[in-house]
Amino acid sequence: MILIAVIIGYLLGVLPFVCPKIIQIIKEKDEMKIKENNSNMQEEILNEWLNGNTNNEDKNINQEDIFKEYITGKVVKKGA
Repeated sequence: MILIAVIIGYLLGVLPFVCPKIIQIIKEKDEMKIKENNSNMQEEILNEWLNGNTNNEDKNINQEDIFKEYITGKVVKKGA
């Protein structure tokens, strides 16, 4: 019984010093994930800007299709 009280007392004494460190480590990991996602998104945007659009759906749309979409309001896909 005394041993359990000593262990609980030790944990309660150490807990205020350990919790902020654990929270800080978790926040740093989250920030690293956000930075990685932002850098990947920036790389994709840069590659699209340098190499053009890699999306295959928009390759067959021409000016006439865009004009029809503007006039009618219906979405036109692939020269249909």
